[in-house]
This record gives sequence, structure tokens and C-alpha cells, in this order.
Amino acid sequence: MDAHGLLLELEHECGILSDLKNTHIGIGFAFNKEQVKVVEIVSEKPIMVNQLNESEDGGIEARGVVLNKEVGIYGARIAAVSKMAKDVKVVGPANIQFDKSSGNFIINLPGPLEDVFYSGSEPKVIQFYIRSKAVDKIPYGVESNERINVAHLEQQILTLPMEYLPDPRTVIEDDADIKREAKDRELRMKKQEEENMIK
Repeated sequence: MDAHGLLLELEHECGILSDLKNTHIGIGFAFNKEQVKVVEIVSEKPIMVNQLNESEDGGIEARGVVLNKEVGIYGARIAAVSKMAKDVKVVGPANIQFDKSSGNFIINLPGPLEDVFYSGSEPKVIQFYIRSKAVDKIPYGVESNERINVAHLEQQILTLPMEYLPDPRTVIEDDADIKREAKDRELRMKKQEEENMIK
């Protein structure tokens, strides 16, 4: 059975993948000459984060959408994997822009934040927090003296590694490979022309 069949031709699996309550689906494939294996990870999350960008001031801008209207995005923090109890940076509603009609949000974690993206010696994660009480009263974008303590926030809902996708290091390596291949091709063509002239 091919991979498409494993995913979509079995009624039970097709039902899981097409269930509207599932907001995040990850699918992995592995194969050899004898078999194909498929792993499906399905989850229901009230928010989706679709962009993490470095801001002009060296901070982080996270963009996403609230998928469940019964919750409100309330905060975000960056922490080092080895010291999860300590915040590298934490922000609350004052640093969130939220469009109630579309559910789109932008969270700004002001900079400068050094070694946040792929710091190999000290990997970092970004976590997002929601609130389900008095959602309409969350003061988005309003300056506040509130000190955000994530231990008191209702729910940590999503954790993402602080990595660029695609990894710029891979892009640089791929670019070097492309240039090397172009140079090799040019040398082969030149050699071929020289051999043709000798004949």
C-alpha cells in the first residue's frame, strides 16, 4: 500500500485527519525496500503561530491567529531550555496587537535579545499563554504596570524552538553547493570545448 493509501484510504485515519476539531497535524514517513511507515501526530490547539521574525530592535515578533473564540492570547515568554523556570523575556497584553474580527495577533518581545535564535550552547524556546476568563476585557496594546508572572497565568498552550526555518546556515551551505556545482559544470564544458577543438 502506498503512502497516500495509508493516509487517506483507511476510513478511521481519514476520519481523524479530516476532523475539524484537530488544528495541528504532523505527518512523518519512513520507508525501505520492504515497508512504508507513517506516523501521524494530531492535536487540538486554541492558537496557531505562523511566523517568528527578528524585529528591527533585535527582539522577536510572533504572528499567529486565535482559533478558539473562547480564549484570548495573553502573553509570551522566551526561556532557555536548561533554565525553564527563569524568563529570558516575558510580555503580556500591552505588547500584543489583536484583531478581534479575524483572530490575528502580533506579539512583540522588545530587544535587543542576544543569542535567542539557535544558540547551540543554550537553546531557547518561546511559549505562549492564553486566558479563558473575561476574554473581552483583555487590555491589548494598553500600557500597563502589570508584571507578568507566567506561574500565575492560566495555561501555557504552545512551546516552539527558537529556530529560523529554513535555517540560514543551511541556506548558506546550499548556496555554496550551487556555486560549486556551477563552477564544476563550467570547467567540464570548457574541457569538452577544448577536446572538441583538438579533434
